[in-house]
Amino acid sequence: MEEARNRLLVVSAHPGDVLWRCAGAVAKHVKEGGEARIISLSYGIAGESVALWKQEGMTAEKAKQIRVEQMENAAKVLGASCEIWDLPEYPFRPAVEDMYRLAAVLRTYQPGIVLTHHDSDPLNPDHGLILDFVKNAVEIAGADGIRIEGTVPGFDRPEIYCFEPHASEASDFKPNVFIDITDVWEVKDAAMACMPDKASIRKAYTERAILRATNAKSFGRKGCKYAEAYRAFLPFARGGGFPR
Repeated sequence: MEEARNRLLVVSAHPGDVLWRCAGAVAKHVKEGGEARIISLSYGIAGESVALWKQEGMTAEKAKQIRVEQMENAAKVLGASCEIWDLPEYPFRPAVEDMYRLAAVLRTYQPGIVLTHHDSDPLNPDHGLILDFVKNAVEIAGADGIRIEGTVPGFDRPEIYCFEPHASEASDFKPNVFIDITDVWEVKDAAMACMPDKASIRKAYTERAILRATNAKSFGRKGCKYAEAYRAFLPFARGGGFPR
């Protein structure tokens, strides 16, 4: 499992969700020698692309191509691999085969850490549905009696962390993990800059990172200037005693 923890998987509803909510953790994981893979389940051309649709001559295909280029550029900045699945959005409506598709990724990539959405976000019809999709795929991947083409049974449940929704105050999100991203802040900021049509969101999440740094300092992370907040979805067990 310790080897698996070197591999981090992000599953997001839309490309921008990764940049705002967990790019710092991804950058830090890679900086410390880990491997990161990003899956955006949709192109984010509905609610996430309001500014794009204001551009003259914009079409769905043009918007998708823009999001692909932006996501690939951001992933390169972060040192991660990325892919975009063309699943329905607004609202997210996955089919059973989509869960099996993610389960196949889990079996072949074998991540020890998964970052995804919290199960409540009243400002977005997609975000609150992703966690259930992910946890179902995790259980499918771990079921030895389920055969998935191109994979072999055998998958240990990873540590799952939910990143912060846009309006935590309007949801039941209560963080219990703060990641100090001070040393990779410039990397996260450069990744956010890869989506220039969302400049106001970039500013908002800069302010959020400073706020979460204040929280992190309150819980013992002295000198923290920028942080991200997460909630561990399930308890997890490790060998040995408490960390020293």
